[in-house]
Amino acid sequence: MITVSELLDTFSQQTDYVKRIKANVVKPYFLEVKATDFNANHLRGFLMKRLGEGKKPSTVVKEFQVLKASFKLAGFKTKVFKKVVVQNVDEKRDRRMTQQDRQALMKIHVLFPRESNIIEAVDLAIETAMRRNELSALTWEMVDFDKRMISLPARITKTKRGRKIPMSSKTIEICRKLQKQKNLTVLGFSNNALGLAWSRWKGQASKIYPPIKSLRFHDLRHEAISRLAEKGFTIPEMMCVSGHADQRCLLRYVQLRAEDLLDRFH
Repeated sequence: MITVSELLDTFSQQTDYVKRIKANVVKPYFLEVKATDFNANHLRGFLMKRLGEGKKPSTVVKEFQVLKASFKLAGFKTKVFKKVVVQNVDEKRDRRMTQQDRQALMKIHVLFPRESNIIEAVDLAIETAMRRNELSALTWEMVDFDKRMISLPARITKTKRGRKIPMSSKTIEICRKLQKQKNLTVLGFSNNALGLAWSRWKGQASKIYPPIKSLRFHDLRHEAISRLAEKGFTIPEMMCVSGHADQRCLLRYVQLRAEDLLDRFH
């Protein structure tokens, strides 16, 4: 009979880079557990062990989600995941991209000539507040230079709702540059390839500027939304751009710098 570890192995082969890493972390805990025998005690034991190892609650929640997804992919019907309640603890991040982060990335630019679009990916993420999977799935059909609008179809968004993103002058400049490469997608990266490239770039950049190790690609979305807030965009306007359906979720992304608000004080 197939084990839970084998389910995770199959899942890791069909998912993105980040979830694959998490699946590989979880696998050793279920080497001897048959999928048909998997019960709430197994799940609770795993969760408690991971927390006991000092893992953050948010990390354990993500591992729980990967475990659940592996069963779903395999078509195994189980009520175990409904019996065990896992609370997603809100660990609000305040990491924003700094000028030093960008300078470090620019300095190692020559090391990865075939992945030079990483800089454009970073800039587009900050200009548009798009998620990594949305950026990697962006095609030229979704970009309207005349109307200065990017139209994301529901099939590529996290919320499964289409949305339109106005193009700033810098966004247009970046897209015009990328258009000359004649790739099928705007960046020429799959989601997995973009994740791997980002990790390589960040690893090399950390040798020049160690603090960049803590910068996640998703933090660029935080940076984008925070910049919108600093420019005076209203909450509904920011939600329109970011695609958030819930105001509370949006506000988790807003990290204002007091220095950037100084001009408003007279």
